[in-house]
Amino acid sequence: SEQKVFFMRLAIIVAIVFDDLVIVLDWLTTQYTLTSRRVQFSFGIIGQQVKTISLEQVTSADTQFGILARIFGYGTILIVAANINSQISFKGIGAPKQKLDLINAAVIAAQSDN
Repeated sequence: SEQKVFFMRLAIIVAIVFDDLVIVLDWLTTQYTLTSRRVQFSFGIIGQQVKTISLEQVTSADTQFGILARIFGYGTILIVAANINSQISFKGIGAPKQKLDLINAAVIAAQSDN
């Protein structure tokens, strides 16, 4: 019946809008921070979670690109730390190669200070 079809379509539209809203809120509440001492990833829509790695503990920083990421100029930066079995992923980063260069320079500077 027409009423059943209407409510099915309405349910699908509501589900899509809700999903998109969650994606946008996640994007708006995610923050990546690089200082002279640490790299930090904070996220959370309702509760805030923070992951921090001291630059002195970073063992590697790499980039990952999918096909669409290469086309549109964004990617993921993976930062791995020694001895604490920790990793931070910066996802959806524009110009990731340039930002990776900044991270690597900060890591070298922090590790040479010790």
